[in-house]
Amino acid sequence: MFRNWSCSATATLRIKSQKEDIPDHEKNISHIFYPKENDWGYSCFLPMETVLDPDRGYIKDDKILLEVHVYADAPHGVQWDSKKHTGFVGLKNQGATCYMNSLLQALFFINKLRKAVYQMSTENDDPLKSVALSMQRVFYELQFSDKPVGTKKLTRSFGWDAFDSFLQHDVQELCRVLLDNLESKMKDTPVESVIPDLFEGKMKSYIRCKDVPFESNREEPFYDIQLNVKGKRNIYESFKDYVAVETLEGDNKYDAGQYGLQEAEKGVTFLKFPPILHLQLMRVQYDSLHDQNVKINDRFVYCYNDHWCKFDDDVVSRCTKKEAIEVNYGGSDSDVSHRHCTNAYMLAYIRDSCLSEILEPVAETDIPSYLKQRLQAEKDMETLKKKEKSEAHLFCQVNIVTEDLFEGHQGSDIVDMDYAERLCRKFRVKRSMKYEDFCAFIGQQFNLCPNVQFRLWPLTRNQSNGLRPYAPFGEPESTLERCFTGGENQILIFMEIYDFGNGMTELPPYNQESEL
Repeated sequence: MFRNWSCSATATLRIKSQKEDIPDHEKNISHIFYPKENDWGYSCFLPMETVLDPDRGYIKDDKILLEVHVYADAPHGVQWDSKKHTGFVGLKNQGATCYMNSLLQALFFINKLRKAVYQMSTENDDPLKSVALSMQRVFYELQFSDKPVGTKKLTRSFGWDAFDSFLQHDVQELCRVLLDNLESKMKDTPVESVIPDLFEGKMKSYIRCKDVPFESNREEPFYDIQLNVKGKRNIYESFKDYVAVETLEGDNKYDAGQYGLQEAEKGVTFLKFPPILHLQLMRVQYDSLHDQNVKINDRFVYCYNDHWCKFDDDVVSRCTKKEAIEVNYGGSDSDVSHRHCTNAYMLAYIRDSCLSEILEPVAETDIPSYLKQRLQAEKDMETLKKKEKSEAHLFCQVNIVTEDLFEGHQGSDIVDMDYAERLCRKFRVKRSMKYEDFCAFIGQQFNLCPNVQFRLWPLTRNQSNGLRPYAPFGEPESTLERCFTGGENQILIFMEIYDFGNGMTELPPYNQESEL
């Protein structure tokens, strides 16, 4: 039974008109369904007398025509198998990391980059601090896991704590930090040039005087381009705005050195676009009048192709071109006005002539064997820890102290607790273990000779908080559980050892009246 499921859905409910001059009657639904609101609609869609009135055009020959269009996202909070439905898996959201998840998925699907990331040498990297190793881990799990992939180790390697994961960060800044870190790690390796070869373009900024032969220019690399979308209809208009020439005149004339102040034209030109072009759409701008950032929701059209999947954090589902593209233009559209519209803030384009090289499939042989072994060992250790955690209530820790620890103690109690816990022997055993089986186990662990026997005394706190042996284990059929009366997970036991070198053959019986 899934109690935390949710599903965002929209629907168009329509009664078809059967008269040419009368339009269909329709209403739209947009709702997030969950256990407490699993039914949604209209209490009065259309009065019955209207439906049954032949003059209104909805009934003909005692028949009405109903049409329903339903769109629903893949559900959250249920066992949705993204791998089965799409061949891909998603990323868990830590709080406000959806922007990071989108970036990681975009980078993961650049196969040439993924191969280069696998080739980075991380054998000696600290698993808690290495961004490179964390990226290898995320890519490896996205490629081979059947379940959503966690990113906590990656964000920890950034230096983020749990609180930072609930803060919105700038996706452009994060992209640059990731690529800079990976590029630095790839230096002096066979994949050193992969990141600049994929993402680096060149532009020239210039200031050109109108009336004298003087020009100042500078070439510089770029890894992404920030485009203004406010008031722009599409990506072409944004690019035209980016390279638009600004005239420097009046009080803003350019100082041309020996030529003095001159009217000039200022602008930029692109010298080379990279094989992968990252465009950051400036959806947020500062409003100086109200001293706050304002989101720009202008409708903005960009280029696209076919075949789409929706990566919604941990859930991946197939979707139509309209759902993937047009719903993310922003603004409003009559076809989707009843649905929740979002707007894209990052676009990635791959040059057509480079597609086969950049998207060449990543095989398991492209991953170094040492990396596969390390990541599999981590996975096995995590699985073991989860198993131990789930079974923790079945086990307890038994700490065994012997008489030699008592002999060296000087103080009011029979033994110093901290000293005993440091030097005692520790064993993790099942609470349900019988006393006689536990004794056999302890005898083996201490390598006791056949002529040596022992008695076990649980140490408990008395009224003055001192440690005292209260009563030994006595019943062979009893279990360790009887020693745990307060729900604790560990117990301290004194092991009283008897060496039968004096002719004795068995332990003397315990006398409750004469012994502690």
